Amino acid sequence: MKYLPLSQLKSNLYTKGGEFYISSTQTPYRGYYYKTSKGEYYSGKTPQDSPSVLLTLFKEEVSDIDDSNPLTTSPTFWTIQEINYPNNVNKPPTLPISYYPKITPEQYKLGEFERYFLSKNNEIKFKEVNLLTYNQYLTKDPSVSFQIFSPIKLSWGLTGNREKTYTINYNTVKRISLNLKLRGFVEYFQGRFTQFYKEIGD
Repeated sequence: MKYLPLSQLKSNLYTKGGEFYISSTQTPYRGYYYKTSKGEYYSGKTPQDSPSVLLTLFKEEVSDIDDSNPLTTSPTFWTIQEINYPNNVNKPPTLPISYYPKITPEQYKLGEFERYFLSKNNEIKFKEVNLLTYNQYLTKDPSVSFQIFSPIKLSWGLTGNREKTYTINYNTVKRISLNLKLRGFVEYFQGRFTQFYKEIGD
């Protein structure tokens, strides 16, 4: 790293982890760093610290948003907090991707289906995910950020009397919200407790 005057960098910065990984090794970085006027990050308090290596910011993942889904029209951005990574993991854990359920004729015939969500542990944020992602967080798969998000599963009514279906789905969400102390989970659904509902015979 060639000499840079202090006017061209922000020095003596510190990260507790979860913000950067070392570009050459793809391993998470914790410690002092500085930022250049070109927007580059390096380890150490200043360029005079040796060795000083190039750092890369973690990139967030955002899934394709289905505009027909009122619950996902405004994409939620998730940020990584401090994580103790397993020693055998070379890449940082992936972030969860949103999922919009596609109801099958068999599920409508059954009258209900399972929905899967993740709750961010330190914020009032929720994201619907598929079964595979749910299981990864349930089993604490090291390839995902299970330290940050908690998995939720619930049964969702699809058919029958519309008002009764609304009440059943609302009570299911409210019960889970109370049991797991999920502040804001009921409000997340925006009153759409007959989402995916279909009258028999349609």
